Amino acid sequence: MRGIEQRATVDDDSITLIINSPPYHVAKNYNSHNDLMDLQSYLNFPEKVWTKYRRVSKPRGKVQRSTSQRPDLTTAV
Repeated sequence: MRGIEQRATVDDDSITLIINSPPYHVAKNYNSHNDLMDLQSYLNFPEKVWTKYRRVSKPRGKVQRSTSQRPDLTTAV
């Protein structure tokens, strides 16, 4: 979540392109994110991020989400 707080210092409507590589909920050891959160928290997590993106993105700005692996939600912690 550290990155989300840092975006609070970015001006509204100022970013043209955002590139995102979200947590995948596969028990990866991130420095600033709890990847072992319960399934419902994981499913709610993107809304917090997208709300921040909407604020800082220019009206015709773009978001590119990198999803190199698909989480297996049937075995989520």
